[in-house]
Amino acid sequence: MEGSVRRSGDRVRVTVLLIDAVNDQQIWSESYDRTLLDIFAIQSDIARQIVSNIQGELSPELYADIGARSTEDTAAYDLYLQARAGFQSDIRSAVILEEPLRLIRQALAIDPNFVEAWVELVRICGGLVWWDRPEYAECAYEALLQLRLLAPQNPRRVVAEGIYAYRIDRDFPKALELLRPMASELPNDAALLKFIHYSARRTARWDEAVAAMQKVILLGPRDESNHDDLLVTLAARGNWQEAVRFGEEAAAKFPDNRLLPFLAADLRRKYAGDLSAYGPAMLALTPSLRPAYGNPWIAGVFPDHQARRQWVAEAIGSGVVRPRWATAIEITHHRLEGRSLEARALSKEMFRQVQFELSDNLEREGPFNLSLLAMLAASAGDETTARRAIALVKAKREKEYDHLMEDNRMFIVAAYLELGDLDGAWEELKVLRTMALGPTVWDLRQDLVLQNYFANYPPFETFVSSANGVGKLVSSDSTNLRPDLKQPPYSIR
Repeated sequence: MEGSVRRSGDRVRVTVLLIDAVNDQQIWSESYDRTLLDIFAIQSDIARQIVSNIQGELSPELYADIGARSTEDTAAYDLYLQARAGFQSDIRSAVILEEPLRLIRQALAIDPNFVEAWVELVRICGGLVWWDRPEYAECAYEALLQLRLLAPQNPRRVVAEGIYAYRIDRDFPKALELLRPMASELPNDAALLKFIHYSARRTARWDEAVAAMQKVILLGPRDESNHDDLLVTLAARGNWQEAVRFGEEAAAKFPDNRLLPFLAADLRRKYAGDLSAYGPAMLALTPSLRPAYGNPWIAGVFPDHQARRQWVAEAIGSGVVRPRWATAIEITHHRLEGRSLEARALSKEMFRQVQFELSDNLEREGPFNLSLLAMLAASAGDETTARRAIALVKAKREKEYDHLMEDNRMFIVAAYLELGDLDGAWEELKVLRTMALGPTVWDLRQDLVLQNYFANYPPFETFVSSANGVGKLVSSDSTNLRPDLKQPPYSIR
């Protein structure tokens, strides 16, 4: 289906085309000139015309559902659509969610019984918590309580429960258990399918995750961020060449997309030692993408230290980076260029700030904050706080083992190293190596900080020197560290 919408004041013109995807022949077209008050009637008519023209059959329940809606207020609905559009952009920071939050709250102020808007509020507040704004957990919970009162039997209420389990509780198996049955109730709900994909991915159900995201792309083929997500999942499933092929094909469809070619180039770097495309792709990343993806310390990308510093400074100045990420980037920059005194001084300064900001009850903090606190406390010489934060992170992991690589695990490695506990750091690295997107041998060989700390440490030296290929991710005793796969995914190629 293709079409356009033009709006002038309270008038709207909607043009719709239904095209056969096999032969590109037009099946049906229609134009609607109506007031905004008729927008719901237009939607219902379009849906019924499409069903009729593709000779589809709907049950009486589904046919009745075409005209069903949980608000009659067009102003509330307009604000809801704007909030959804803002959320559907590529979210990498809490900053991006502030405008959708404002819009959805306005929609609910107009119509407090708007079920879909309450679901969206759970999703937005959950996203804020996920992106290091834990104070919004209460907002998500209150929205969930409203849904339980307003629509206890509505499948979208169950979707909100699943989103809450994922974003707030970080209970990925529970989220998948809640969301999976809703796919038959809401088969074309892309947001639901995305969370099924995310939940399946974090519980190592790779085939289910891939299938869910493939359907999301089928529903919204022009959404570039969905292709980014599928590429990562394909790589996590264990076949990096398949992921590279998909990424390069998707990049050809979206020539302005900077992330897809970088992700494909990064896989070639990690698993084939091929840096030919990595440098140009990394330099092309927009500043807001750099902290999450680019590694400016990869050899050969920058001509000198000053160019590298400028690249990092632009990332920090983008305004999209989490404040704590920005400082962590600067600390890492100092450490990797050998300025240990500067790194420790900044760590101590940040440690004082984090101590002040975090609640006295550290058990309430998420893994990211706790892991960062552990690293900073260790750098500042506070071994008691560092050990306590590490213990809390490990306790949380027993509940929420995550099969994707989490950057906060490297904070724990750094904390152990600062404490002089090489055995603890090595055990943490071994866990990282078991994760779907954990470091390869190539990554470990390039990390000069790890090389310095682990100098003359036999387990580390044995591991990085025993593999002739750059992508082999098998321990020194040749044990496959990915029991969820039949074959080691990172064999030498």
